[in-house]
Amino acid sequence: MAFRRTRSCLVISVVWKPSDGFQRLLARLKLFEYLGAGLPTIGPDTPAVREVFKDGVHLRLVKQDGSNLANAILELKNNPPFRKELAIKGQKLVLNEYSWKKCRENHAASSIFTECED
Repeated sequence: MAFRRTRSCLVISVVWKPSDGFQRLLARLKLFEYLGAGLPTIGPDTPAVREVFKDGVHLRLVKQDGSNLANAILELKNNPPFRKELAIKGQKLVLNEYSWKKCRENHAASSIFTECED
């Protein structure tokens, strides 16, 4: 049976305002998961997120008070080329720099092993 696409849909991932330490860690992990899946993503504008991702390049960042959340959603909804570009660049960054394999390689390269002498 052949399938035909009858409607296009808009999928945007939003990670919003983590409240405690665990939630902040989880929120950052979700950004990696959404971007790695190739989804256009909106995330919180925090120093930890800015350390890894660039607003308007990998994802769209929104203020902690949410004052620009609606504008960010509408921008992605109304600008399919920009939405696609964010998704592609965000996915490329995550897969090339933050995959499990890459993290393992970086960890091994930065580890200092010393031999103990008896």
